[in-house]
This record gives sequence, C-alpha cells and structure tokens, in this order.
Amino acid sequence: MSSARNPSFGLSDNTFDDIVDRLLLGKYEKYRKVSFIEAVSLGLHAGSGASVMDYVSNRWGQRGRYASATKNGPLSKAGITMRTNKLSERIGRVVVGAETSSETSLVWKIQNRRTYSVVCFANGTMGGALAWSHAVFGWTQGPESKVTDLTAYLVGAGGQNEAAARNLTMVGGLQKSRELLLGELARRQKIIEDMELLISTVISAAAFTTA
Repeated sequence: MSSARNPSFGLSDNTFDDIVDRLLLGKYEKYRKVSFIEAVSLGLHAGSGASVMDYVSNRWGQRGRYASATKNGPLSKAGITMRTNKLSERIGRVVVGAETSSETSLVWKIQNRRTYSVVCFANGTMGGALAWSHAVFGWTQGPESKVTDLTAYLVGAGGQNEAAARNLTMVGGLQKSRELLLGELARRQKIIEDMELLISTVISAAAFTTA
C-alpha cells in the first residue's frame, strides 16, 4: 500500500530507503549505482504525483526550532528543503529519457490532454501505452477521439501488475459516479412523470371548461 512514507508499488521500506540513500550518496556510492528502473520504481520522479518533500519529512522528521541537531536525527526546515531538492535532482538525472525508453515494465498514467481527467493506467513504452489506452478506452473520450488527445505521465516500473492494480483503484470512483448518475436519472424520471401528469390535467381541465 503506497503512502507518503513509501509511494512505491511493492518496494519494502528498507529497499526504498536503500535506493534513496544510494541516490543521495551519488558518486560516493561507486559500486551500487542506482539503475533507471530502481529510480523510477520509487514513484518520486516528476509527474508521478508523489511528493519528495513528504517522503523526506516522514522519514527524517523535522526538529523543533530551538532543538539541537543530532547525527541522523530530525532535520531543520531548511535541511528538509535542501535534502528534498538534492533528492529530486538526483532522481531526475537518472530517469531522464523515459519517454523514449524501450523498457516494457514502465507504468504510465494516461490522461486527457485537454481535461486532465485520468483515462487509465498502462504499462510498456510511452508510445505503446498511449496506443493501447486509445484502443481500449478511446471510445470514452468522444466519437472522434485520437491518440494525440491523450498524454502520459510516468508513475512506476511495476509492469502489468502495477498497471492492473492502479486501474482497479479507479473502480470505486467510477461506481460512485454511476450511483450519482442513477440518482439524477431517478430525479429526472420523476420530473418527466410529473410533467406528463400536468399535461393530462391541463387537457382534462380544458375539456371540462369547454363542456
């Protein structure tokens, strides 16, 4: 279950923190450089929807204004900002070029380019994910929808399993929207029935008056 402390799909807290620590060490971590997939799997890159600052704040905490600094202890407000910026920069440096990657385990959030509404989640290359999404869900975007109406944002690297799990998280919202529409339909049906009764009443009244 993803959270501000660990927004990844399937990584344990220890594995997540280890990848982060290696990113922060940078060139000083010579023998365990962070791979492209590892960096993406954190779910902290730009466009993923997760907040690097939330992670830093939750992991290290923020010390009080007058509290003394301790080794490996809570960070100051400025320290949180500095570490957030450093981690964001390191992640961005590793995941650059994802749009042209041939890696099929990448997971993308597909949105309507104009409305920004989420269409679905898909895995594969960015081009492949967009094409699949349009083929399966294009009808939901209107009768003349095109692939170019969609845009993709990289969210993870868990392949089909992650894409499927993320799609399932949309079901609750869709069911709620359906219930609202059913409620609106019932309300409008009652209005139609009342209107039909009114029409009959007016006709009857007119006939009575004429007589």
